[in-house]
Amino acid sequence: MADFLSVTGSQTINGAYTFQGLVTINGHLKVTDGKVIDGVDVSSLHDNLVTLSDNQDIEAETTFGKVIILVDLVLNGDLNGWNVVTDLVRLDQSLPQTGELSFIYLFIYFFFTS
Repeated sequence: MADFLSVTGSQTINGAYTFQGLVTINGHLKVTDGKVIDGVDVSSLHDNLVTLSDNQDIEAETTFGKVIILVDLVLNGDLNGWNVVTDLVRLDQSLPQTGELSFIYLFIYFFFTS
């Protein structure tokens, strides 16, 4: 019965297998280093993914979709090409500004009180 997998006990699969439906593993799966599952080298996943439970340094160019930050974000570099300290002016604080400022669109609102 070399062409079947048992639903009980430990087994070693040598060769390529294609499963036609959902595969659920209750326990541990050991994959030989360098072997892939659906094109992914599982043995290198830990070194090449972002986890949700640990602090991590991301040192490569990385693109995320929608991101919600619940705690402080430490940024050592640019944000979309902008240096957030020197290139941007915060709207939520009164900060002294030195140097020359150029405004592309400037709207001035006057409020009169009597």
